[in-house]
Amino acid sequence: FQECENINWVLGDAGLANDFEAISGPHAMCMAFRKSAWTKLTGGDHNVGEDRWDQWYGTRAGMWARLKHQQTGQVVFFINHHGP
Repeated sequence: FQECENINWVLGDAGLANDFEAISGPHAMCMAFRKSAWTKLTGGDHNVGEDRWDQWYGTRAGMWARLKHQQTGQVVFFINHHGP
């Protein structure tokens, strides 16, 4: 999600708070995954860019999570980025 100040409100309002794990990141970014299907192995975030002076928002970040599927054991690497 982007422009997400409160992932717990988003999941709760949608009736999904019990089924999904929320991950909050910088700059109003968030991710969520179904707890019954995936296990979080690792994750993080880092500023990866900065806007030009004429279109200034600030720094831009990427956030990521490595998730393992509980039935198959397959691992995915999911990245979320909000920026130009």
